[in-house]
Amino acid sequence: MASDKQLRDWVSDKLMSIQGFSTSVLVHYVIGLAKDSSSAGDLVGKLVEYGFSSSAETSSFAADIYAKVPRKGRGVSNYQKQEREAAKLVKKQSTYKLLADEDDDEVDNHTASSASASSKSRKHFRRKAQDQDDGKDDDETTAHVSERSVRRRTEEVDDEDGDDTLDEEQEILRDQQERAQLEKNMRERDAVHTRKLMERQLSKEEQEELTRRSQALDKNDTSDLRNFSRQAYLQKRRDKKIDEIRDEILDHEYIFQDVKLTPAEENDFRYKKKIYDLVKEHVESADDVAEYKMPEAYDMGEGVNQEKRFSVAMQRYKRS
Repeated sequence: MASDKQLRDWVSDKLMSIQGFSTSVLVHYVIGLAKDSSSAGDLVGKLVEYGFSSSAETSSFAADIYAKVPRKGRGVSNYQKQEREAAKLVKKQSTYKLLADEDDDEVDNHTASSASASSKSRKHFRRKAQDQDDGKDDDETTAHVSERSVRRRTEEVDDEDGDDTLDEEQEILRDQQERAQLEKNMRERDAVHTRKLMERQLSKEEQEELTRRSQALDKNDTSDLRNFSRQAYLQKRRDKKIDEIRDEILDHEYIFQDVKLTPAEENDFRYKKKIYDLVKEHVESADDVAEYKMPEAYDMGEGVNQEKRFSVAMQRYKRS
C-alpha cells in the first residue's frame, strides 16, 4: 500500500484532472470520504453529492482510491486475527500439559497394585476432567480479555478517526469562510472603483444651475426654475446654430476654393456669410451690454484721453 504522501499526491493529481483544481483541504476530505465509505459505489454517491460529475471517470477514480485508502475495519480485523491465534496457542499449550500428566499417571499405575490402580485411574479421570474444565475456563478468560482489548483498541481507533474528521470539517468550514470574505472584499473594491469612475467634477455653470434649482425647489416656486431652464436651452440652441453656420461656411470655402461657382451659388454663399457675421456681431454686442459697467472718468484730472471720451459717446448712441 502506498504511503500517505504518495496517496495525497496521487489524489491531488486526480482532482486536477477531474475537477480542474486541487487543495490540501479537498485532498484530505476525499481521503476521509474513502475511509468512511463501505464500498466504491457508496464513495461515488458521496463524491457526486459533493459536486463531482456523475461520469465514468469519477467512478474509476472512486474505485482506485477505495482500493488504495486503508479503512477503519481493516486494522481491527488484523488485531482480532492475532488475538485468536494467541488464544489457540494457549489452548494448545494446555493440551500438552494434560498429556504430560497422563504419562505420569501411567508410570504410577505400573508400580502400584491392581486395587490401588483402579482407584488412581478413577482419580486420574476426575483430575483430567477437572483440568479440562480449568482449561476451558482459561480459554474463556483469555477470550474475554481478548474481546476487551479488541473493544478498547476499536474505541481508540474510532476516537482518532473522529478527531481527524472533525479537524477536516473545521478546516473546510474555515476555508469556505475565507473564500466568502475574499469575494466580498473584491465586490466592495470593484463597487468603489466604479463609483469613482462615474463621478465627475461639475463646472461652475452647472454648480450655479444646481444651486438655482435647489433654491427654487425649497421655495416651492417652479416658475423661476422654468425660466432659467428656458433661457439656458435657448442659449445653447443659439450657440449650436451659430457653430453649424460657421462650419458650413468653412467647409464651402475649403471644398470650392478652386472651383468656379454659378452666380446663384455665389449669392447663396454670400448671403449665408452675411447672416453669420450679423448674428455674431449681435451676440457679441448683447454680451457687452448684458450687465451694467461703471464708466471711466474722462473729464476729470489732467491728460484727458479723448479716445475713451468718444468711445463713451458711441456707447450712448448705440443704447439710444
